[in-house]
Amino acid sequence: MTNGNASVNYAVLANTNSQTRTGHIFAAGQTHTVTQNACGFSLDSSGTNAPVNGASLDNFTLTANGTACTWTASVDVPWLITLSPTNGTGTAGISFNVQSNAGVSRTGTVTAAGIAYTISQDGCGFSLSTNATTVVADGLSFTNFFVNAFRHQLHLDSLCE
Repeated sequence: MTNGNASVNYAVLANTNSQTRTGHIFAAGQTHTVTQNACGFSLDSSGTNAPVNGASLDNFTLTANGTACTWTASVDVPWLITLSPTNGTGTAGISFNVQSNAGVSRTGTVTAAGIAYTISQDGCGFSLSTNATTVVADGLSFTNFFVNAFRHQLHLDSLCE
């Protein structure tokens, strides 16, 4: 037993959980409460627009509030490829490739540590000015509709031709 002042040393292990945790140290009839934050994550951007002809090694940064915080990453569409890394601890740069798009505009998601990073990609395609026409019974009515070809980028090569 020490008379007078004393220093209490303690260590706290890393909290790799998604919830804040609390512990108590009892000394000399008093309670000292220790609260430890949960692992938290953020992205440096919410998403990007990829060019029609694809993108090689696009990336974003996943920031963790602790070096022991674990995470995983995945994609939800087959045209987002070569995701790397797919898991880790702490802060990391996450990269992926976007395949070219000869179809209509599309959207996909990379999810890292439960946070969505959205990739939108313009495409080539067509739209109709109307999807249906009603013609009078005697057939003497003339009508038309338009087929609109669209390209969202001016510097396309033969991808949309």
